[in-house]
Amino acid sequence: MNTGYPNDKKGFIALISAIMVSAVLMVVVAAVSAASFNTRLNVFDQQNKKAGEALAKACVQRILAEAVKSSRYETVYEKTGSETAGEGGTCRFCARKGPNSLEFLIGIRAEYAGTYTNLNITAIMDKAEKNFSIISWKEDQTYSGSCVVP
Repeated sequence: MNTGYPNDKKGFIALISAIMVSAVLMVVVAAVSAASFNTRLNVFDQQNKKAGEALAKACVQRILAEAVKSSRYETVYEKTGSETAGEGGTCRFCARKGPNSLEFLIGIRAEYAGTYTNLNITAIMDKAEKNFSIISWKEDQTYSGSCVVP
């Protein structure tokens, strides 16, 4: 029986082609938007890591300043502790005299918004200036310092 529509298959092919092209475009758009979303999250992670590094540096400076002010820095100085800084930042530390009488060892683990900064610092005391000179500053992926961070 003749329905009067000699090109039935052409319309079907056009419809399927349009659906396939739309599906490919939707996949491309979804991939691009997911990539931009992940890039945005990576930028936030980088900013949080920088803030954590700044927190760790501030902890080191505070510990060295306290050691210089302490009357015990020339004999035995050992201190461990944890401090909260700002919104969500925590700094755990331990500081002690090194094998050399003027050497000072510091271990830091700073946490800020889910990022961690682990530092091992060795400093030498300048008695005349009552100041420390940093001789070793090492950031580790995991804490492996010379003393136990609480």
